[in-house]
Amino acid sequence: MSDRRILPPGADLIEEVARIIVDSGSELPRTTVIFPNKRPAHFLRKKLGERFGSAYMPPRIHTHESLIEAWYTERLGRSEPEIDAYEAVAIIVSLWEKLDLKRISSHELSKTDLDSALQVFHLLEQILAAGASIERLREAASLDAWGSARELAELYEPFYKEVERRGFSTRALRSVRVAQAAQAWEYGPEERFVVAGFFSIDQAAASLLRTLIAHEGSSCLLLNGPYIEDICEKLGVDRGEPADPASTCENVAFTAAPTIHDQVFAAAGLLRTWREEGAPPDERTLVLLPGPDLLQPVTRFLLPVLEGLPHNISIGYPLSRTPLFTFLLRILDTVEAAVDGFFTPSDYLRFSLHPYIKNVEISGGRSDVTRILFQVIERDFFVKNRLLRFRLEELEGNSSVFEKALALLPHGPGEFTEESLRIHLKGIHAHTLGRFQNMVDLGDFAAAMIDLLLWLADHSPVGRNRRFREYLEKFVSEFNRLKDSALGKVSLNGIPEYRQWFRGMFLPQVHTFPGTPLEGLQILSHSETRCLHFDRVIILDASDDLLPGVPPGSLLPDIVRGKIGLPLKRHENRETTYTLFQLRAGAREIHYFFSDVKGRERSRYVEEDLWRQQLGNGTTNEERFIRHVTPSMNLVDRLPGPIEKTPDMVGTIERMCFSSTALDTYLACPRRFYFRYLLRLSETESPAEGIDSATLGMIIHAVLHEYHRAHARVQRPLRKADLNTERIRALVTKHFDAMTKHRVGGVVFMHMHAQQRMEDYVVKYLAPLVEEHDIVILGTERTVKTEWNGYLFQAVIDRIERRDGTIRVIDYKTGGSKNDERNRFPQIDPDSPASWREGVTSFQLPLYAILLSRVSGMEAASIQPAILRLNERELSPKCEEPLYRHGENPADVLTVVERTITAMIKEMCDPAIPFLPPQDIGHEPDKVCRSCPYKTLCGTTWIV
Repeated sequence: MSDRRILPPGADLIEEVARIIVDSGSELPRTTVIFPNKRPAHFLRKKLGERFGSAYMPPRIHTHESLIEAWYTERLGRSEPEIDAYEAVAIIVSLWEKLDLKRISSHELSKTDLDSALQVFHLLEQILAAGASIERLREAASLDAWGSARELAELYEPFYKEVERRGFSTRALRSVRVAQAAQAWEYGPEERFVVAGFFSIDQAAASLLRTLIAHEGSSCLLLNGPYIEDICEKLGVDRGEPADPASTCENVAFTAAPTIHDQVFAAAGLLRTWREEGAPPDERTLVLLPGPDLLQPVTRFLLPVLEGLPHNISIGYPLSRTPLFTFLLRILDTVEAAVDGFFTPSDYLRFSLHPYIKNVEISGGRSDVTRILFQVIERDFFVKNRLLRFRLEELEGNSSVFEKALALLPHGPGEFTEESLRIHLKGIHAHTLGRFQNMVDLGDFAAAMIDLLLWLADHSPVGRNRRFREYLEKFVSEFNRLKDSALGKVSLNGIPEYRQWFRGMFLPQVHTFPGTPLEGLQILSHSETRCLHFDRVIILDASDDLLPGVPPGSLLPDIVRGKIGLPLKRHENRETTYTLFQLRAGAREIHYFFSDVKGRERSRYVEEDLWRQQLGNGTTNEERFIRHVTPSMNLVDRLPGPIEKTPDMVGTIERMCFSSTALDTYLACPRRFYFRYLLRLSETESPAEGIDSATLGMIIHAVLHEYHRAHARVQRPLRKADLNTERIRALVTKHFDAMTKHRVGGVVFMHMHAQQRMEDYVVKYLAPLVEEHDIVILGTERTVKTEWNGYLFQAVIDRIERRDGTIRVIDYKTGGSKNDERNRFPQIDPDSPASWREGVTSFQLPLYAILLSRVSGMEAASIQPAILRLNERELSPKCEEPLYRHGENPADVLTVVERTITAMIKEMCDPAIPFLPPQDIGHEPDKVCRSCPYKTLCGTTWIV
């Protein structure tokens, strides 16, 4: 007679199974134990070893899946391989086309279609294992308004016939065949079966286990708990009294913390306390991780507390979170962003400056050569040329890049030549970006990925990293499966679909960390704790979105699932509830850690145990039981302090050549002047992402310089015949072509906008001036450099002209507005630094007049400086904004400016006056700090 029992919640199942095996007196090798998962086998073997105290022949220990696999071969004598998921998807795709279930060609699939096919395969397996007949499936299909069940009914029989025709089996087919055959098999009188710890099984598994339990002398042990009635009915076990919901652990602690890192630090403190008290964590201590987000913080901050004590991690780390996955995705992103073979510099640099690529080794194992080469490409090929799009062939054929890289090699050119560097760069392109540009099908995609990974392992230092090699093996294995399957012959719609398929391939894939399963602290997911008993339990990140979590979606509604015997979607959290109930019931103490930030709800299991604590203590005040962890941080914002001047700084200032930009920088913020002109720190110029306002301004300046350069050569008054709109439009095209000949997206619009703006400049601004005034262009982009008051000054003037006998200096502005605050020079007191910063916006225009007068001998007051705002909605002569306001005396203004500049430079050179932040910092930060490139270095990011 068989032993069928329901053990109380939280009982030590492993201990009871070991007792049954030892007390039965049967030969251990003739005993077969079946658990729902693999982990209990380790603990059972250890428990038996402790009982026997010597070497012994262990029983056969299986999961249901491993038992099916063994008996399918040994007892049924069948050898056909289990079908790969990719092969199954390929069969479903072919049946879609053959049965006209989806009106698509197998050569015009999308990633979404393949995902649907994979879901269909898993559903067909569930339906077969559930024992649903084709008639019941068709009956259920009539209840499905969306048609998914009807499609499954049409595919059901043809799919499994095709699987067998191709010489495969499936997991469900094996389970059903073994379960049916097992009913007729004869088992010896010495054979014993122990079925333990099951909760949720399909009909095929239930049929096999019920057959084994019926054998004389066999045992079935289940743990009482919520929703146990289903498994009891399937296995023919009398449930008895329902489990008491209050039978969970009474020693429960609750800790709330803002972040998962704070939770880990608090848990680490708990482990440290246990160790200091002489009760270090052992295999009876569990850290439960409901999701993979905690794995890295736990390994980095919690495990060091163990200080060499053994531990075991048995939770898979998603391959989609590994650096290798991110790298492969970046390759595909770069290829996807290319248009007709043209790449943007920013996309290319995100690829080339990735650590895996920029450290690719050239002959002799030199990776520094590659880094230098890509730095030269960034600085000299992209930034200086301001390219917007380019082809790889253009880069590979640019000799200047390789010449400059050779010159920068630390030991001179030596063993390297321009040609060897070119071959090296071509090789990188060929094995990465180039390999993915002409893919035919998924097999070709998989082969390209394998080639890239193996090349990277052989040519990059990362290939010598142990963890990288572990990830590499998993990726290569998965791509080989895809390449060798029938699905490899299926084509997708371009790089975006291949990229999405790649993401979908590896979302369910995990990498498991090695450990010592039977010793030390156990770090597990909740599914790994089934059948195991722990004394101390730490549950991290106990939020409802992880415990129990959000059930995955399904193609079938519950009404259909119930009809064909599948678990209902609304019941999918039952197994998690049951597992955690057993865990909590068997523990001596439980410690919950959860987030107390808005938007993260505590797990329902936390709420249950918290409510029990409140009931037991007769209070509704939950805060009495929750310990809040607050990070110890100093969040005081500090204003930047003064920077004292050294004699070397003063000497540098005295020798520098001043520009209006330098003066304006000091005026706005002396600390910014220090960073820029004394430390000579500057932002690394990035390649253009597109035609932004700064780039457009450069193009406009270059166009106007070239347009007026011909007028400056002749030195005669402009005539209407000189104003050629076709020429200025052609100049715009010329300067756009210098950046990119590939017109896409916003570049097309900006090109048209610039042409129209420059045509308006000629027709609406210049033509009316020429008609009303006698204008002679004297110079464009003229550099003026001279000494004044013992200091050097320099300026670059956009345009100098003589208008009706008066010299005018024109500065082009493509940004800002006419409403910008203007200078108030008459209100400035040269002896009051505070008044400088209140009254001066920029020294640019008056400095132009002063410097031009010194090199030309003209009176500075006779020169008329003005700004030409080219960004006004309607261009006209009124867009000129003169320096002097109505009624201002130019001589008086320039006298004030000269005295102010002299006083400012004297302050710069005074060692007793440090470089101070702006006086209004923290009150009007938009004025200074928001656009400052040094705010991170200065410590003022908190202001803006």
